[in-house]
Amino acid sequence: MNTLLVLAFFSGNVASLSILASLYFFLMRGASKLKIILLGFLFIAISLRVLKSIIFFSGSIPSLGIAMGFFGLACIGPIIWFYFQYQDKPNTTRIQRKDYVHLLPAIIGSIILAIVPDFSSVFYRSITALLFIYLAFSFIRCKNTSNFKYNSWNFLLLVAVALMGVVFVLQFYMNTIISYAMGTVAIAIILLVIVVGAIKTNFLALRPRPAKKLNPQLIHKVKNTVEIEKVYLEPTLTLDSLGRKLDIPSYMVSQIIKKEYKKTFPETINHFRINDAIEELNESLLKETKIESIAYNVGFNTPSAFYSAFRKTTGMNPTEYQKKYLLRPEGRA
Repeated sequence: MNTLLVLAFFSGNVASLSILASLYFFLMRGASKLKIILLGFLFIAISLRVLKSIIFFSGSIPSLGIAMGFFGLACIGPIIWFYFQYQDKPNTTRIQRKDYVHLLPAIIGSIILAIVPDFSSVFYRSITALLFIYLAFSFIRCKNTSNFKYNSWNFLLLVAVALMGVVFVLQFYMNTIISYAMGTVAIAIILLVIVVGAIKTNFLALRPRPAKKLNPQLIHKVKNTVEIEKVYLEPTLTLDSLGRKLDIPSYMVSQIIKKEYKKTFPETINHFRINDAIEELNESLLKETKIESIAYNVGFNTPSAFYSAFRKTTGMNPTEYQKKYLLRPEGRA
């Protein structure tokens, strides 16, 4: 019993500390206010899940406690996704309305569990699986940001939450209260690491470093490779492979592309591919070239990827574009 009290005391203090840290984040002022607020809510969500576990192994847990823990757990995935989704938008002050749909499982599930707690096992297992899906998409989003290469904080945050998810899964199979409590302590320790790490590095209070002036020769080298050599026609082209080809760090290639074309690397590559595709569509009217062949000619791996990018760029599919613009006597408008 004494051991459980010690574990509960430690976990509870960590949860309280993270909530206090969240309040500190909410009061901070910085260039990335939304980023700061989301991190604060992330710590609160994890703390709610920790507090639920403390109540559970400290004695009987009421249905409201189960609902509270579920709400916290279900919010972790969406919040960390929001955090990375808005990573490159420091001037954004709030998430878009459509993104609130990600929070519906947390709201609906916690209401149901507050009334009918018997479904808690199914709900908790399902939402934990969903957490890993959010983490996967967050990692992909993080990797596509311009500062991925040198931002160790993002990597630490993703790994920490992933480890928590692993512990959440293990807790489903822990047969004793002591082992379950130890799992809660493990989560609390991980939470403590990221809270202290955020405060210690003081990265939240820092405004983004002013962009360094890019070397004109490097800019010319990148633009020449893209526009003249048409490197975008390579189906396997990635930011890393282009960086190796140019012997320039990939994060710097990303910065140059973003500065010169006002688009991300994938958006820029697709932009040039679609431009070439439109030219080929014009010629295909005479040569009777299949649209699928054009997709491969301009660098797409699959016709479906081509159709998706074409619709995103022009608002219509290739056939519709031909009928609207290329079949008219005066040509494209």
